[in-house]
Amino acid sequence: MIVLVLRLFLLCVCVIVHYANGFKCGPDNKCECKQINKMSSEMNCEATHVKLKDMCDSISQKHNDITILNAGRNNIGIPKANDTTGCRNVSSLNLKYNQISHLEKDVFSPFANLVRLDLSDNLLPLLNTSLADFSALPKSLTALRLTGNFRTYENWSFDFNYPNLTCLQNLKIVYFDGIQKDFGEEYKHMDLWNVSVGSKGLFGSCRLKEIFGSTFRMLQSVRFLDVSSCLLEVIHKDAFQHLSQLEILDLSINRRLGFSPLINISYSLQFTNIKVLNYSHVYTTFGLGTILLKRDICYFRNTSLRELALDGNRMQIIEANALLLTPKQLEVIHIHENKFSFGLFLLQLACLNNIVYVYASHQNIVHPPINFFAEPLPKNDNNRSRESDCPFMTESNLQLIAKSIPGCSYFTPGKRKLILKARIPKKVKTVSFADSNIAYTDLSEIKIRPKDNSIEELDFSNNNFHYLSGFIGPFPNLKKLSLSRCYCSYLGPKFLNSSSIENLQLDRNYLGKSLSHDIAKTMFENVDTLKILNLSTNRITTTLAFTTSTQFDTYTKRKYSKSLTENSRRLKTDFSVDLRNNTIEYSCDNKNFLTWLVEHKKHFIGFDEMTFVNRNGKHLNAKEFLNQVNHLNSDCISHTLEIALSSTSAAIALTIVLIAVLYKNRWKIRYWYYMTRRKHFGYQRLNNENEEDQYMYDAFISYADEDGEFIREDIMPKLEENGMKLCVHQRDFLPGIPIADNIVDAIQNSRKTLVVISRPFIKGKWCMYEFNMARMETMNKRPEAGCLVVVLLEVVPARDMPLELLEWIKVHSYIEYTNDVEGGLLFWDKLMAAVRN
Repeated sequence: MIVLVLRLFLLCVCVIVHYANGFKCGPDNKCECKQINKMSSEMNCEATHVKLKDMCDSISQKHNDITILNAGRNNIGIPKANDTTGCRNVSSLNLKYNQISHLEKDVFSPFANLVRLDLSDNLLPLLNTSLADFSALPKSLTALRLTGNFRTYENWSFDFNYPNLTCLQNLKIVYFDGIQKDFGEEYKHMDLWNVSVGSKGLFGSCRLKEIFGSTFRMLQSVRFLDVSSCLLEVIHKDAFQHLSQLEILDLSINRRLGFSPLINISYSLQFTNIKVLNYSHVYTTFGLGTILLKRDICYFRNTSLRELALDGNRMQIIEANALLLTPKQLEVIHIHENKFSFGLFLLQLACLNNIVYVYASHQNIVHPPINFFAEPLPKNDNNRSRESDCPFMTESNLQLIAKSIPGCSYFTPGKRKLILKARIPKKVKTVSFADSNIAYTDLSEIKIRPKDNSIEELDFSNNNFHYLSGFIGPFPNLKKLSLSRCYCSYLGPKFLNSSSIENLQLDRNYLGKSLSHDIAKTMFENVDTLKILNLSTNRITTTLAFTTSTQFDTYTKRKYSKSLTENSRRLKTDFSVDLRNNTIEYSCDNKNFLTWLVEHKKHFIGFDEMTFVNRNGKHLNAKEFLNQVNHLNSDCISHTLEIALSSTSAAIALTIVLIAVLYKNRWKIRYWYYMTRRKHFGYQRLNNENEEDQYMYDAFISYADEDGEFIREDIMPKLEENGMKLCVHQRDFLPGIPIADNIVDAIQNSRKTLVVISRPFIKGKWCMYEFNMARMETMNKRPEAGCLVVVLLEVVPARDMPLELLEWIKVHSYIEYTNDVEGGLLFWDKLMAAVRN
């Protein structure tokens, strides 16, 4: 039996690896395929020198579930209509880098479902209005990529214009090479949501240097506009004023822009629905530090901006009181790769009262000098005027803003008021300040205000904190702290003083010496909730941090007995420790720690990679250590207390395993309990061998009370009109009988159980009980025919679904309800067939 189970397990692993990593397919098995979901797969034939016709023929003959085809870099030239006949079911086609210079009229006619097409980096005369013809493109397209064809034009006397795509009425997403022309009148009537004219790199083909109010005026439906890496230098005040539905704007990697145009950008975004602005890398990498002024962001105060990216702009200082003008709804800010120094703005961080996420890593990093020659000449606009007619930056208005935000400070121009109680935004949850060359020899004490802050994750890895001796906090909600690669050799007993921290990353430091002294016993005593501890690469030879010495008195034992093991027992959860790249001392002096390590080796990440050394200097690998550790126990003085604790730990571990097994099989246990009770104490139906159907009902319908109207007015009439006998709990359950018994009887007496899933359903106790009992019935008594039919009445996020339901719909077919006319007809056909089957 065990051998059979192992074989099945290995077979499942092989199948999973096979489909996860892809498998050979297509003509002569030159392509790579992988499963996307139950209904569709992807075929990648890029750079395989396979003809398009052969790919499509292979799809129609062997792989008719292929919906995504990558045929790039195959020198196709001019594709013919008969080449694509077999690709009828393909919905996404990539034809980039294929030297395509012309599209025949019927080349895409076989594609019945094509919605995404990539024709980038070919030889199509897209911008020449006299030669461009897009009538060959399928009308079903919703996304079209045409970038990289611009570079083929050598004669600049052509009258270049953006392509006329009005024949593609379903088009929502389009990628062009940007040119210094306005989008024509024809785009006013197109419902484009996503428009990109950017290059996404330093060597793209975008030639747009100046944005006027008329440039994008006709794109009145656009929600996402990408103008990145376009050699931009000037943006006018009304550049985006007419894009009322604009939500995402990307102006990054335009290194000649600087901050001067930002006032025009912020002004025009007042009239949009802007949510995200990417204004990163608008300066060259090398040069003087830059300053962000109040005038630059003044109008942002009147926008709906929620996320702002200012990465890689050499920002060194922010003008005092400028943070008062940030958007009211701003929640996320990206300021990676700048070079901030101290300024009054650091004392005004609390003015960002709605900020939740701050990503500010890679400050003051060094860039490769070769990059200097690949960028434009440095631009310095720090001498720009600080005056503006923006009504929000008047001193009186700035004072009113500061008063309306708790903890926000206002600085009177020309005066320096000493404020030592710096505050952080109360709502901020994540702060990332890694790889920023922050250096402190000793951090003794830092008080964080407000005390009831919301910070959950702090990442200060790869900085220089040699000695962390004092208390830094409080952080009442902190769950993850990363201090990896910080050259730290000491953590004081008060430093880790958090009642909520679960994940502590201390790898690649120099804590080995500290962990071998008595101070190690107090290092983690205040961390009561720790689940994950990473101490790899810390030059650890021995540690007293996780064990309790028997030489202490009762009070000392009680004080120092808080450890990862005890936290795990108390919280009923696992913990993990990473001690790789350390050399653990194998000796009697270290016996307590070695014993604890062996007992919990499954919780040590990379245990097989750990190294041990005895007093003679001989190195032992993990396998040799496990073979010899028993000899160490016999050679060293035995302690009854350790033996008792080991037995207790084993008993607790066994109990936890037993509880886990019972919990995992709780529904199966319930099911067999009711079946056994029904068999011995309930009534038994007499089966009539002459009857084809032994069930009282065709289907038992399980649903939430909130969906009762849909069941009574739609589901029940449709099924009963087709001669089906239904069981519903309000009508057919017997009074006076426990609900659980009624449910089991209904499932047993019904050929099918129809479960109607909705948000109220997954919250209902008896609803999920009915689903799980029907699931057990299918798995244990009707595995071949099955009795469970699942209908998704509405979209329910996977995160909200119970694990049993999520696992079921991942491996079993289900029916989705829709209000669409054609989809509705298909829904009822599927439902009838599922119940009758």
